[in-house]
Amino acid sequence: MTIKPIIDLSQLIAVCMSTLPNSKEEVENIKHEIMQDVERIRDAYAPLIQINYNTLDAIKLFSNIKRNVASATSVDFLPDGLHTEDIVGGFRIETPTIMSWQKGNSGKNFVISYDKENESKAKTVLNNIVTNILISLPGKSFRLHFIDMTYTGQASFLTQHLDKSIYDDLITEYDKCRILQDELKEKMNDSLEDYGGNLVDYNHNKGKVVVPYDLVVILDYRKSVSNFQEMLSLFENGHKGGIYFVLMNNVSENDEYNGASFLGNDKYYNEIDVKSLPEHSQNCFIGVTPILDDETLAKACFDFINSEATAKPQITHNFDYNRALSNSFATIDKELLIPVGQTNDAQNVDFKLDSVGHNHAFIIGQSGSGKSVLLHDIIMGAITKFSPDELQLYLMDMKVGGVEFNRYRNVKHVKALLVDNTDMQITLEILREINNRMRERGKRFRDGGVSNIIEYNKRNLNSRVPRIIIVIDECHVLFPSIQSSAEIKTYREIMSILTKIAKEGRSQGVHLVFATQTLAQTDIPDEIINNVSDRFLLKCSQNDSERMVEGSSRDTTNLNTGEIFYHEVNKNTIFKSFFMPTSQSAVIIDEVIKKVGENAKEQFYFVGTQTFKFNEKVASELEQNHQTDDILMMVGRTIDTQMKPLKLKLTKDMGENVILFGINDEEQVSRTSIAALRSAIVSNKFNNTRNRIVVINCLSQHQNKANEILHNLESDGHLELLTPRSSGEKLLEIAQEISDGTLEDKGTLLFILGQERFNELRQDVKIAKSDKKDEDSAFTDMTFSSDAGDNFESYKSALEYIIENGPEKGVHVVIQIDKPGNLLFKEFFSVNEFNNMFHHLVMLKSESRISTTLNLDDDIHLENLSSDIDRLRAIYYQVNEMRYTLFSPFGY
Repeated sequence: MTIKPIIDLSQLIAVCMSTLPNSKEEVENIKHEIMQDVERIRDAYAPLIQINYNTLDAIKLFSNIKRNVASATSVDFLPDGLHTEDIVGGFRIETPTIMSWQKGNSGKNFVISYDKENESKAKTVLNNIVTNILISLPGKSFRLHFIDMTYTGQASFLTQHLDKSIYDDLITEYDKCRILQDELKEKMNDSLEDYGGNLVDYNHNKGKVVVPYDLVVILDYRKSVSNFQEMLSLFENGHKGGIYFVLMNNVSENDEYNGASFLGNDKYYNEIDVKSLPEHSQNCFIGVTPILDDETLAKACFDFINSEATAKPQITHNFDYNRALSNSFATIDKELLIPVGQTNDAQNVDFKLDSVGHNHAFIIGQSGSGKSVLLHDIIMGAITKFSPDELQLYLMDMKVGGVEFNRYRNVKHVKALLVDNTDMQITLEILREINNRMRERGKRFRDGGVSNIIEYNKRNLNSRVPRIIIVIDECHVLFPSIQSSAEIKTYREIMSILTKIAKEGRSQGVHLVFATQTLAQTDIPDEIINNVSDRFLLKCSQNDSERMVEGSSRDTTNLNTGEIFYHEVNKNTIFKSFFMPTSQSAVIIDEVIKKVGENAKEQFYFVGTQTFKFNEKVASELEQNHQTDDILMMVGRTIDTQMKPLKLKLTKDMGENVILFGINDEEQVSRTSIAALRSAIVSNKFNNTRNRIVVINCLSQHQNKANEILHNLESDGHLELLTPRSSGEKLLEIAQEISDGTLEDKGTLLFILGQERFNELRQDVKIAKSDKKDEDSAFTDMTFSSDAGDNFESYKSALEYIIENGPEKGVHVVIQIDKPGNLLFKEFFSVNEFNNMFHHLVMLKSESRISTTLNLDDDIHLENLSSDIDRLRAIYYQVNEMRYTLFSPFGY
């Protein structure tokens, strides 16, 4: 091993020991005094952390380290987790190996030589070197790159314990290795041009690590990059640009090499020959406890490193929220200004939107870059400074299970809040609403003889229109480069509306704020990108940076968390965003809600897992909507920004029947049918003529909840509940009444639940007198028939007659079935026959072929509907109006 210690505690101890008396007690006392001094030195000097570590001091120790390295700009001395050993006065003493590193004259890189037998030791040395480097500087000072072309897995311990923001993706391909090599060479060029050829001195003169250092760990070096000669030039001179290497040098199959001599001049590196390393003793007087050898210390170490690397920017927000909240809300005249950060020279930076030069914004930054912090700065400033009458927000988080915007749940400024992208249709519905509002504004402006929102609001002080900001986080979801055939129409309409907003929105006061981690695998139209005036680039990939702002990657590559490259017209600015703790923002949001009061309209809130139940609120809405004697049924809430109850109105007209179908393995369709039934019962209360409700229950006995509800409704006198076997007489009675015209204006609603299990209908059983009279009657084997000559002698013939002729007489049939192909157990129904019988189709998730069989629109894909009870989706089709409505069915 070529590393030599620069601090040798053994010399100090040797002097003390040489004058020790023979008394064992005195020896122990002096040893104790020496250890107290050593521990004080250890606590004050971070590299000595490995000396006689006490697990009880873990938090205290790393608190000291954090304080000591807070203002550090380079690692002047580096512990490697190794040690030297001396025998003094019969005592074995181990001293940590501490080398002069970044600002010293010794080698700047590490070569860890090992053979197959000592590979485990080599990985321990690697882990200790990397962790000691990371704790020796403030967080985010180093960027790690692991190259493992032969899949050794030697860095797995580090990648498992370090936060992903600290290191790049593991490089296992030559192309990616070349990309890294090119990026490092570009950094070297920048160092020569901009940093004076010595990045350490540059950072030191700035008083902080302005440009992070790079640590490249190459595993099994000889096999991985032996063909990359350019990497050797970086190996020799990379330290000038803050680039350092750790090479794992496997000598097992390279006996012709003598250690690391193949790398040339050893002044460029420190070689650690693992085979010659002594074992650590467990009970020596002053021992070495490498960080990762102790479980408690290792956990405290990684907690410290990761918390520092993911720490949010801590610039104090200079926007006086308390003052803003105590004053009246401001008005937006020509432009909207919201403070979001400061430059290094303490100049404030505003987020701007207007109708001239700042029309839309785009924010891009990888995970942990501070993108969300900037978004919250914009939103918090907006709701605090302006009233809901002056500014309205549409917030959409396109991540599955996204929670970033949930804090604004009850803020009245927020017209729509989407925190789940499970249903792309709801995203489209929100954009449709905005599109409609733009259409209305355009007409209003034309009628008022103005061309934009500024002119309109000046002329109409008492009826100003608010600015609208649409914030879409993870917007790349809306622009996938590959779309399934089922999604194309939806995505095309989404893109069309967004393009329209991008081109026309600014004059109408409608602005887009896009945010995403990456543009990879996206296909955003140029018409949108070209209309984005303000671009905020946080730490992101070089490709993304260049795509957003040409030539920007030189600046964005070296950004730390919270630092932002801001591009506006003819101007670039680098600033750091303000940071507000969640607890503080919660207090401010509560104050905003109180200040606005209850006068503002309710917001639309959509989360994918929300469900709706048929309850008193729905019943009240049904009462408010009941204006005729027609039967009204409500089966769910529409999937749009209104979330209104979906109403099925049954009038006296042919074909006014209802069919509900779809997968029912968790009672999905049964829930919807029960909701329709309960709403019909409520509707019945408000009709001048009470309708008779008859239910033939063919459901499985295992559908406990549905059966319980049905029996309770029967007990309360709301319906007549029949089994399939006992229903023949009732079918015959209803058919006879329709035929004879004896209904006397009394409507009838006939529900058949679970028709597939209606065996009497399947077998077309004849309706015998036993269905009406006692089995002992003399007329047991007689059948009923119509005096008018209509044949109702079987279940099927009676039901078919009711379906075909009943609606015009006020008799409507609601059939629940799993597959429409089993309807009435007939071999074939044409689409026309089907639609003539059922004008109301309620369709839940079904086989894909059913859409084709029923000749539904090409963009209706029943197989894609969610059947998850927590996010159940269905489509209602009104045949006469040829209108499809996506909705969320009511649950039990």
